[in-house]
Amino acid sequence: QLYFCFPVLVSLGVSGCFLPAIGAVGDWFEKHRSLALGIAISSPGVGTFLIAPIVDTLIRNYGWRSAMRALALGGLVFNMIGSAIMSRRTKKSQRRTADYGFLRDRMFWMLFVSQLFVQFGLTNPNSHLI
Repeated sequence: QLYFCFPVLVSLGVSGCFLPAIGAVGDWFEKHRSLALGIAISSPGVGTFLIAPIVDTLIRNYGWRSAMRALALGGLVFNMIGSAIMSRRTKKSQRRTADYGFLRDRMFWMLFVSQLFVQFGLTNPNSHLI
C-alpha cells in the first residue's frame, strides 16, 4: 500500500502546490520575471537541501513522531504566512475566479496521466528508503 499511495499523494501534492506558486510569481514580476521564476523553480531543491539536517536533528533529539508533528506545524505556519502575503499583494481588481474549463480538455488529461506516471517513477524509489 505504501508503494502505491506515497507516489500518488506526492504527485498530487506537488501538482497542487508547485504550479500555482510558479504562476503567482509570474504574475507578480514584470521587469525581472525570468530571475524571479528561476529562484522560485530552484526553491524546492534548496528547501530539500536545507530541511534534511533540520529533520535529522529533530529525529535524533525528539523522535520521529515529534519531528513529523513539528514539520506539519511548520508547514501549516509557512503556508498561512504565504497565503496572507499573496492575498495582500494581489489587488482586488486583479483577483480572478477559478476557471475549471480545462477539466474538459482531452490534452490536459493526457498530460495529467503522463505526469502521474512520471512522478510515480520518480517518487517510488523514495518509498524504499522509508
